[in-house]
Amino acid sequence: VKDRHADNHGHKAYEMMSCCQGLLDYYLETGDKRCLDAVVLSAENIIADEIDIAGGGTQYERFCASRKRQARDYAIGSEMCVLTTWMRRCQKLNAVTGEAKWAEELERTFYNSYLGSFSPATGSFDAYASLAGERESFHPLHCRMQINCCEANGPRGFLAYLGNAATYSNGVVNVNQYLFGIVNLPSPSGGKKKIGLNSFTEFPRNMRYALTLDLDSSEKFTLRFRVPAWSSKTSFKLSSGEKKEVTNSGYVSFTREWKDGDQVEVLFETKVKEHIENGHIAFTYGPLVLARDARFGDGDFSERVRKGDVEFSPVTPPDSSMYAAFSAFLKMGVHDNPPRAISFCDFSSAGSTRDKRSFYRVWLPLAE
Repeated sequence: VKDRHADNHGHKAYEMMSCCQGLLDYYLETGDKRCLDAVVLSAENIIADEIDIAGGGTQYERFCASRKRQARDYAIGSEMCVLTTWMRRCQKLNAVTGEAKWAEELERTFYNSYLGSFSPATGSFDAYASLAGERESFHPLHCRMQINCCEANGPRGFLAYLGNAATYSNGVVNVNQYLFGIVNLPSPSGGKKKIGLNSFTEFPRNMRYALTLDLDSSEKFTLRFRVPAWSSKTSFKLSSGEKKEVTNSGYVSFTREWKDGDQVEVLFETKVKEHIENGHIAFTYGPLVLARDARFGDGDFSERVRKGDVEFSPVTPPDSSMYAAFSAFLKMGVHDNPPRAISFCDFSSAGSTRDKRSFYRVWLPLAE
């Protein structure tokens, strides 16, 4: 771990993390806890040194302490192979350790760097991305084939996220990701019975989540929900009338005899938060990183932001290619001008035209 930046070029992130995945598999086969400890320590070191605000990181596919450089403009970062390998590693660490922080890292990467590199128009994945500029559908061809490693690895990110959405082990159902859909898990009583989780939500654009159980018969098991660190207060309401409010991140559990049709409603309380790094400022809403986008037409991205109390409000996006949009009155420029409306969209929507029409930027220069 200490030697990851030993030379000037760093080390290839994709390959190194793949080796750690193998070491984690070796731990599961042998029970040698030294292997698990090594994988956990290296992953925690990667979060501290490499993972940026959007869940990406690395430069030219290499570890280079990119987290500390993220507010600077740079050209090539967050290679798709690195993103998917990191997501798969977080998925497996969550499954093995049961710690919520790995599911939260997976969530951050998925909703920002990963989805931002996916083009719904073409169904393809960008090889690289950055936190500012314009997205580029750069697809080098490998081995005389009409494909490359990033295109091949890209779909694995969806599998990692969906595979982590809800899991079952030893009488415990874990809801790790809050997505719309249906998941069927094995029943504690075995046989052909199932535990069906029917989820309805517009998360993360809307901070409400509702789960309805689809059971073949009444079952006793533990239903465990991840409580995100970005939620200041997370409220749970069961159809039985029970309520619970949680302010700490981690998991909250409900153990009982569940019946078909039982429901759990979850409400996350959060607001747009500011982050300051190396004389720059950026904003997040829940797991979403916010970015300025040229399609809003509201000014020069190099204009400095002055500190002050800021309130963000959700607004209607200017076109259907944007998933979510927000507006805030910010003090802009070096002079004491009155605040003016500045718009932001979610990072995955920023730059979606893949040309200068949607030039974007996450980290904005901060006036001293």
